[in-house]
Amino acid sequence: MDLKRIFELLRASYGLDPKRGGMAKALARHVEARLEALGIDEPSYVERIRADASERARLVHAATVRHSWFYRDPDQLDRLAELLAARHAADPGRRLGLWVAGCATGEEPWSVAMLADERALPLRVLATDVDAYAIADAQAGRYGAWTLRELPPRLWRYLRPAGEQQWSVDEGLRRRVEFAVHNLCDPPPPGCFDVICCRNVLIYFEPARAHAVVAGLRASLRAEGELILGAGDLMFQIGLGEGPSVPGTASAHRLAKPKPKPTPTPKPRPTPRPTPKPTPKPKPTPKPKPSSEPEPPRASAEDDDSDAARLDQAGAAVDSGDNERALELLEALVRSDLLLAEAHLWAGIAHHSLGNDGEAAQALRRARLLAPELWPATLFAALNNERRGRWQPARRCWAELERSIDTPDAPAIQGTPTLLEALPRWRGEALALARQRKGRPDGPP
Repeated sequence: MDLKRIFELLRASYGLDPKRGGMAKALARHVEARLEALGIDEPSYVERIRADASERARLVHAATVRHSWFYRDPDQLDRLAELLAARHAADPGRRLGLWVAGCATGEEPWSVAMLADERALPLRVLATDVDAYAIADAQAGRYGAWTLRELPPRLWRYLRPAGEQQWSVDEGLRRRVEFAVHNLCDPPPPGCFDVICCRNVLIYFEPARAHAVVAGLRASLRAEGELILGAGDLMFQIGLGEGPSVPGTASAHRLAKPKPKPTPTPKPRPTPRPTPKPTPKPKPTPKPKPSSEPEPPRASAEDDDSDAARLDQAGAAVDSGDNERALELLEALVRSDLLLAEAHLWAGIAHHSLGNDGEAAQALRRARLLAPELWPATLFAALNNERRGRWQPARRCWAELERSIDTPDAPAIQGTPTLLEALPRWRGEALALARQRKGRPDGPP
């Protein structure tokens, strides 16, 4: 199936890069299902997308990533609440404005609204997303245990039971938040905002379009306003910059700016090991005998199945202790797809096994960010934090790990055969360690 025209439409209209985060696979499945349901061919489907807004909304829904949860990145949210409180103290007669751009199914704006209500801050929240289906779910305000697993106990008072393992947002909180469909490639909504949150959205954009979106967001800030990007956006080097976006309009800063880390001294690598099972060279024969089973065609470098095979090979190398070889494979995979969560997981485990604690921490954080259901990343992050003497972050990881494994509606982990085979081996020990560690006081266990 040739999806080039559909990919180009998504790039031109929405800035999305289909090569990122498995988007191409999701789109291929969606288009195949729609062709069958509508009984049309691909060229006719492309024309239908251009003419039919509802069909285009279905496509956007298939392309966008919606995994989110309440109280995501708590340190950043707490800092945001402090910032809003400070701006209110400086001008108590004015209502604060917050725009959550790329809100998915609403967990982030509801979390911020809870924090604002807790502090009695006069805050209006505008929450937007390009996915109309996600906005409908956000407006409904009904959530399961998995997306609520990180919400602090004190904030559960803003929720009401809505069925088995389901809760809905309190009616009083709903008056604080307005939801709307908005494409970040279009002009921003009217008005100026004290804070704009656009967290972990721009990593799915083409770089040039992401930078253009950032410029538009900064122009929508009040004087000395704050534009907050997510750890994922900063991780993938979406530029923000400091100082005024346009002279005399607004200045933008990012919160929790990471301190620059010294460049680690590269370790000498041993001579590359030969491939365990090299492909034998064909014997030269003047008249080769016909084979009853034709040789399968070679996969191209851009073929998804080929990437999956290399990822499985890298995971097997980590599982067998061949970490240096695994890292060589994983570095190439990450270069081709920065959003490949399982590659970051295996890289984190490999670095942890080699004692490269800083590299392990970074890789595991990326895996947890990109696939929150991937609980092995939290397991090794907890072990990594303990080895570095970071006891409080370690215990937070242990508590999160237990919730992730025990939560009834947790999404199933998708991955290579090597990963899926490893999960049962890790699960029992991970749960036992989490229950043992979480109750201990600060300090070494």
